[in-house]
Amino acid sequence: MNWIIKFLLRVGAVILIIHLTALMRLNENSTKDTIVIVSVFVLVLSLLNTFIRPILSILSLPITFLTLGLFQLVVNTAVVLMAVRVVSNIEIDGFVNALLFSILFSAISWAIEQIVP
Repeated sequence: MNWIIKFLLRVGAVILIIHLTALMRLNENSTKDTIVIVSVFVLVLSLLNTFIRPILSILSLPITFLTLGLFQLVVNTAVVLMAVRVVSNIEIDGFVNALLFSILFSAISWAIEQIVP
């Protein structure tokens, strides 16, 4: 039950980030389409974070060590860009916007994890 609440809060967070910032664009026709597209995006992002991100983190461990952990931001950004490529109705212009989205979404996800047990 808690994972449904966390999922819905993350969907709301992505919708909020899309509408308050110019980091991402949606190609949608209605509010219903927006919710479906963002739900698929959050699901794909969650799956990539579960299965692909640990592999990338292990492979990039030496450079992450040398950069004192800052390279992990690049790994998170790469995962976001992968999710954008899978979901065809969401667009991000460039690496910097993906990096900023990744930072915002990570902060909000951390807050959600702290609030919802």
